[in-house]
Amino acid sequence: MPDEVKWTFPGATAAILPSLRTLCGNDEGKLKTTDNGNGSFDCVCLVPATNAPAGSSSTTAASGADSAPTSSSAIVSSMIAATATPTNFDYNEHLIPLKSGHSISKGWTSWTGHEPKGVTWHWTAGKTIESCRELLGGPDAKRKGEASAHYCVGRSYDEGVDIYVGLENRSWHAGVEQKLRWDGKGSNSHTKGSRSTIGVETVNVGYARSGFPAKSDWIEVADTNCKWVMKVQPWTDEQMNMMIDVGKRIIARWPQIRVRDHHGHHDICPGYKSDVGGFDFARLLRGIYDDDSIFDVWTPLQSVESRQRALIELGYDLGKWADDGHWGDYSAKALEDFQRDSNSTVIGYWTTFTNWAVYDAFEVKGLSLSNLSN
Repeated sequence: MPDEVKWTFPGATAAILPSLRTLCGNDEGKLKTTDNGNGSFDCVCLVPATNAPAGSSSTTAASGADSAPTSSSAIVSSMIAATATPTNFDYNEHLIPLKSGHSISKGWTSWTGHEPKGVTWHWTAGKTIESCRELLGGPDAKRKGEASAHYCVGRSYDEGVDIYVGLENRSWHAGVEQKLRWDGKGSNSHTKGSRSTIGVETVNVGYARSGFPAKSDWIEVADTNCKWVMKVQPWTDEQMNMMIDVGKRIIARWPQIRVRDHHGHHDICPGYKSDVGGFDFARLLRGIYDDDSIFDVWTPLQSVESRQRALIELGYDLGKWADDGHWGDYSAKALEDFQRDSNSTVIGYWTTFTNWAVYDAFEVKGLSLSNLSN
């Protein structure tokens, strides 16, 4: 067993801090706290192995403890989730100053009830977390005053996770050419991503292009316009674990954010952005919410053919071309008709919100998305 194991406690209140110090053997150097500005703290403890439960490893705690347990075992039993996520990595702060001229805004606005409404996931289009940090993180970011994010998740535990903006404030991560808001409804200047959602960058080169040739394991997925098929770099297992941990931190602080409140940059800015096409949202969300029953509405609808088959199953006429894999006028009209019939925003792009609407329509008809790839 190692001499120490690492526990992270998102959203702990001040009352718990003395007990966390005890848990860390009263060694201030082994307790790192980040003040969230609302009376809660994100804490990381290096716990002596003798204080940790038998067989334990680095773990994320359940959030919201508001009283101080009297022993390390009580802390663990009251704060550690039954199914915890490994945290064999570090959160590294490169905070953007909350000052004029920087890509950060204080608090959440009255337009969203003074809370974030969802999480927008991005890819960096680069190879390393260092390149993202240079662009977005800290007081001297290259895109200072232009763009930012709350987090950036590296590709390995060695890279870890960067924090640029605390969850109490807004990062400038989306808004240009934004058509839809967090729930798929039409957006405006008050509901754009930088004013309504938490932004998470993930280190990923994105789609294959000059200088970034596709490898055999890259993901093939149709873009939101259904006319361009991309090949996208997959996310690593370590990266997915870190993203799950980030997601748990987010919902620990903002528990109103539920499964359908997660989306990609391409979902709210279709036709302008392509990130994060091909993203394994099902795996991510099952991990964040500890719920394996969350249905994968993304993978069955990644191809043009499967999207056409879904529309045909729902009774829409695609003419003699049917599911030929070419998105023509009949397919475009069928999509707009479906969006209208399902009370979705009629936009003509296929997004995560379309996936959920198709899933709901299939449920009503007793159909299964799983059959679309057959």
